[in-house]
Amino acid sequence: MVGIAGAWGWSYAIKNHRLLLPEVTEQYAYRLRDRILAEPISAIITIPFAFVGPILWEVSWLTYPLVVWLVRRRRRAKKV
Repeated sequence: MVGIAGAWGWSYAIKNHRLLLPEVTEQYAYRLRDRILAEPISAIITIPFAFVGPILWEVSWLTYPLVVWLVRRRRRAKKV
């Protein structure tokens, strides 16, 4: 729940550059948003593995880099 709230808060902050310092570039803000959004998505993916066993649950967290890549890819595809 914290990850979802954080992703929502960051999305609110970067909308129209509302709550960001002038030094923060739009590209950096969106890249950071992708990483923040990937964490709750990865957590949701790992839930079924927690019922199988603790080791498999820990290993399933390695999906995080893949989720970051997919979120960035989706954002880039939306821009075009």
